[in-house]
Amino acid sequence: MSHEDQAPSDPSRSPRSRLIHLARNDLGELLATPVDLSAPSFPPLEFPRLPLSLHCWLTGLGAEFRRRHDRCLATLLVLDYRMGFWVQPVIPSQSCGEEGSAWTLDWGHQVLPPDHRIAGSFQMRVARDLNEAMETVPQFDGLHIVQTLQGQQSIAYCFLHIDGETSVLPVDQAMEDDWAIALDHAIEWMTFD
Repeated sequence: MSHEDQAPSDPSRSPRSRLIHLARNDLGELLATPVDLSAPSFPPLEFPRLPLSLHCWLTGLGAEFRRRHDRCLATLLVLDYRMGFWVQPVIPSQSCGEEGSAWTLDWGHQVLPPDHRIAGSFQMRVARDLNEAMETVPQFDGLHIVQTLQGQQSIAYCFLHIDGETSVLPVDQAMEDDWAIALDHAIEWMTFD
């Protein structure tokens, strides 16, 4: 599995310069900072949880790709650093196989706005268990979700890569149930006949 950069011709498009660095502050909060310190100055950002709706979209995308091509797919998770929320993922260059994909940080001709940073990954792949899923987590800081295919089941394993280490992240710490939030806000003006 290769996660190597492909050298772009434009240094401002260098995939590595668009990554984030994660660190915990004295209170234990997870903070993100851009890797490229020559970029516009951004204060540390509290690393947000991924919206459940985005995870469901990614799972649907992976399932549809598998239905159409009988192959696995990976995406890069993108954080709008200035606004502090997740945006549309990017599909990187990759070789799609039946059990997984070998992918890179190269996002081809897609253009990322200056405030957007690669802050993790999502991959649909075959993995028998947590340990096998963990072996496929790329070695850059961020939230990494491995949506495994285990027979007729699909299980999401969430990981956090920080300081050169990968650890399991409980789903409730990785994702935010934005559907519940939206429904809780709307319930006040709803009636049920």
